[in-house]
Amino acid sequence: MDFKKFEFKATVSEKFDEHPVRGNKIHLKNGPELIVDRELFDKLKIGDSIIKKTDSDSLFFKTDFGLIIDDYNGFKRKKYLKSLK
Repeated sequence: MDFKKFEFKATVSEKFDEHPVRGNKIHLKNGPELIVDRELFDKLKIGDSIIKKTDSDSLFFKTDFGLIIDDYNGFKRKKYLKSLK
């Protein structure tokens, strides 16, 4: 699946706190399962809204902390660009 072409509007339905420093899984109601970094994971609560638009790598999280924008594929992109050097 090409993540960039995928679009969804969903809410966090479950959080799985499995790793103290690495990314952790969140399940979305009417959406995919995602792995988010620890800092973001700690800010998310069940019921927070998540929006992903077509042709974008950005996820928009509506939380108690306000709007958080996360470049979901940023790590993969940086790793790939570094490998080209």
